[in-house]
Amino acid sequence: MEKFNRAERRHQRARLKHKRKNYWGYPRNPHSALNKAPERPVGMGARDLGSVVQHPQSCSCSGCGNPRHNEWEPLDLRLTMAERRFNINYREQLTECDFVDGE
Repeated sequence: MEKFNRAERRHQRARLKHKRKNYWGYPRNPHSALNKAPERPVGMGARDLGSVVQHPQSCSCSGCGNPRHNEWEPLDLRLTMAERRFNINYREQLTECDFVDGE
């Protein structure tokens, strides 16, 4: 038996839909502009429910998104390890060149 056959994928997708049906501010309570009684809460539509299974975050703001893309983070925290190593090697090469030229 396959580990991830079609039935397993469908089960997991249905499980996530049930779990995440209250994400993104749902269920919403629409109110009339004339201060009438509130209507029934509106649940998430099928399209939004399918999207929330793949992408549970509703936005990519500084609180929700990747800290690498936040402008307020210090530059050292936004760099990956590979970029940090490259910068260190580059600085070392510059200092070696300065010493060679200074002699």
